[in-house]
Amino acid sequence: MTDCAGRASEEACQIVDPGKPTFTFTGFVAALAQNAAGLPALLAAYVAPGRLDPALREAAMVAVSRMNRCRHCTAIHSAWGAAVGMPEAPADGAGDDVGTLAGRFARCAVAGTDLATAEREIAQRLSPSEVRQLAAVARAIDFANRCGNTWDAFEGRLAGRPAEGSSLVDELAVLGGLAPAGVPFLALSRLVRALRGEPRFSPPGAPGGPR
Repeated sequence: MTDCAGRASEEACQIVDPGKPTFTFTGFVAALAQNAAGLPALLAAYVAPGRLDPALREAAMVAVSRMNRCRHCTAIHSAWGAAVGMPEAPADGAGDDVGTLAGRFARCAVAGTDLATAEREIAQRLSPSEVRQLAAVARAIDFANRCGNTWDAFEGRLAGRPAEGSSLVDELAVLGGLAPAGVPFLALSRLVRALRGEPRFSPPGAPGGPR
């Protein structure tokens, strides 16, 4: 999904459009275990002394959410980011400010391939602890994106538009496991989108589209 090695700084970690990824139930369980293992770093990003700058945390979350085309997380974290002073990302995703670098690193981290260039760039601006926190944040928001997209796949199925690669069994299993946290998340998403409008996602390769 990525090609990060040997790229110029402004092109680090080119992202091939992942579409709107959803979860199978087995993928959901595996991702849940992975995020549980990274929970200390994730908590540190929010509450520990030396925590990650909230604006950088939200910049990473918005970058991954836009890549995954999750309308729920994009809306919520764009609003939260605005509240904590997150700078607006360049339309083409290029730049060497720390917020843009954090977003590029986060996208590479969840794509699961070579992220050496992005990691080297962000390591010049953040401490090793902050980089670990940023990676944990990226994995957590990727998990949330796929959960939100699985809900959208289920809604689409009810409307007669099943998502390619998603099955009803997986959708029901994942959503059943998410029910206690999922209901308030979806309610918050609906509220934020009503107040701020639906997020718009550019086509792949277009300014603002997945890189």
